[in-house]
Amino acid sequence: MKLCLMRSGSSGNCTLVRHNDTTILLDAGGLSQIGFQSALEEVNSTVTELDAAVISHTHSDHLNQAALSLFRKHTVPLWVHRENLDVVQDMLKKYHCKGVVVHCFSNEAFSIKDITVLPFHVNHDARETTSGFKMWGVGDPYRCVSYATDLGCFPDELLDYFVDSTGIVLEANHDVDLLWNNPARPFFHKKRVASDTGHLSNAQAAEALVKILRASSAQPRHIVLSHLSKDHNSPAMALRHIGRELEKCGFTGNLTNAFREKKTAFIEV
Repeated sequence: MKLCLMRSGSSGNCTLVRHNDTTILLDAGGLSQIGFQSALEEVNSTVTELDAAVISHTHSDHLNQAALSLFRKHTVPLWVHRENLDVVQDMLKKYHCKGVVVHCFSNEAFSIKDITVLPFHVNHDARETTSGFKMWGVGDPYRCVSYATDLGCFPDELLDYFVDSTGIVLEANHDVDLLWNNPARPFFHKKRVASDTGHLSNAQAAEALVKILRASSAQPRHIVLSHLSKDHNSPAMALRHIGRELEKCGFTGNLTNAFREKKTAFIEV
């Protein structure tokens, strides 16, 4: 199985996951229809090749009108958490996309052709619920990816979904000092981002990853830092802070970051 974070950040999120003849999109928000098509072209794919789109939550940078229009036009099935179904149905009605086929997942593993997806709840302030995902190729659960891009805290209950994963995608949204010292952002915004239902800081991401490494019997090959803030973080800052903490734990895998406006390399697990 392999994946590519095509876009990651508050301006838009979409990740392509492939295994054998199965291709799914994790999240689809923030971009125009042309933007989505261009992002897919960058990874030699098209909307027509998608077997499904799986949505973590209903904030517009993860699911928007342009994506729903494309899914309706090209008959791409949409998978959403059962608790988000009413919200999505309202969106489909509002955007005149009622032809989209919607499937629901809960907290049990489900399969889309050759890819198995295990959802898990994370703390974020979207309507109803927000999910992270653990994914693996059908029949091969020992090579898996754990993925959570929007969460305000990392309680110990999440460890089981990350321990011994071959690849990890985890949010590292902001540097705490940059966030609180930015005069251009109002207090309520800073409070929301820093809350337990907001976004992980570099320090929180580092602490979570250290916990995961210490609880794992085998190190992940790849760790990708996602959803970096444009104003309150930078790739260099996130990689330096988190890399320093992982190095103390003996991490020898690949630590990289996702981008707001371009794709990552494909990560193979």
